Amino acid sequence: MTTRARWASGADRDPMATGGWGPSAQVTDGVLAAFTFVAVAIPMATNHPGREDRPVDAISWLLPVILSAAMVLRRRWPVRVLIASSAVILGYYALHYPPVGLELPLAPAFYTVAEAGRLWWGVGIGVVLQAVAFSARIMQGQDERVLFGFELSPAIAITAAALALGDSARNRRRQRAERARGEAAAATEHELEAKRRVEQERVHLARELHDVLAHTVSVIGLQAGVAAEAIEDDDRVAAARAVESIRGTSHEAMRDLRAALGLLRGEARAGEDDGRAPVGSVGHLEPLADTARATGLDVRLDLSTDLPPLTAAVDATVYRVVQESLTNVLRHSGAEHVVVRLARGDGYLDITVTDDGGGVADGSEDGAVNGGHGIRGMRERVALVGGRLEAGPVPSGGFAVRVRLPL
Repeated sequence: MTTRARWASGADRDPMATGGWGPSAQVTDGVLAAFTFVAVAIPMATNHPGREDRPVDAISWLLPVILSAAMVLRRRWPVRVLIASSAVILGYYALHYPPVGLELPLAPAFYTVAEAGRLWWGVGIGVVLQAVAFSARIMQGQDERVLFGFELSPAIAITAAALALGDSARNRRRQRAERARGEAAAATEHELEAKRRVEQERVHLARELHDVLAHTVSVIGLQAGVAAEAIEDDDRVAAARAVESIRGTSHEAMRDLRAALGLLRGEARAGEDDGRAPVGSVGHLEPLADTARATGLDVRLDLSTDLPPLTAAVDATVYRVVQESLTNVLRHSGAEHVVVRLARGDGYLDITVTDDGGGVADGSEDGAVNGGHGIRGMRERVALVGGRLEAGPVPSGGFAVRVRLPL
């Protein structure tokens, strides 16, 4: 807003100024109004008019009334109030009334201008005011040595003190406002961070439960089908074997589920291995393959013999990727053969799980096309350790999951 527009709107206060209009501000205005009235009224009532002075009368008493009343408007129009107050007091002296001082009655107005962010307005008005006042007194024949030697310094000191106090009050208020904004921003950021953590925990919980349950439940479902067919064929041995496999797999699922929930509750301390951790490793891939083989699926493991020691995160990711890939094969592909390959590269580890089935159905829950929970969960888990995942049909038929993890 330009200076002209600001004056036209009456808003000659700095937009950044934050002085309030509440009860405390009204009390302050009342105190300043009383101070201004007293600062003018006492000299008027006690000074004896000089030979050339006009006696105190009703018109002269308008000065303290006007100056004190102007304090009510000082917050809205600080510059205008200072200019008007200066003009009124100069008019008082132009009518030759007894001296009542100049700087002290105007000190609250100078303070307000600086406090409102118009410091240089106050400096300029103060310079003009003193120039007019001292010029008039010199023209009246007053001693220049007395004026400049004894009266100029106190006049400058009082005006400068009022401006400095006002500017200091504005700076303190601005610092408080900036601190409050900083605290509000920090509180907002803390709230957003808390929401992010809750969302991360929710995703982590969903991923852990899916990883723990999806594989074993799929195996149980397939073994239940085998048991049902064996019962229809009156093959008690096969039925018993399938039921026994179901029981073992269900026990494993419950153990893993309890362990996963314990970890999610924080019951297992970081770095501790209490035997309950549901997350497997490369060393557990053979038992994992045996579980899939028990359903009739031919699983071949082709593991590199020169694998380096893996970090816990990468080791667990390898296991989860293979586990989820086998689960998808069992649930969706109808494959008979699966090949799991782990190959070491220069600074990376490649995981490839390929089957000879019909590929994952587009509308399935774990479909690669639709980004279902299984493949999406694998992709999220792989990304956490800085790897990448590709999944989709292969030209020769079947489906492949390819993962590259950094070592």
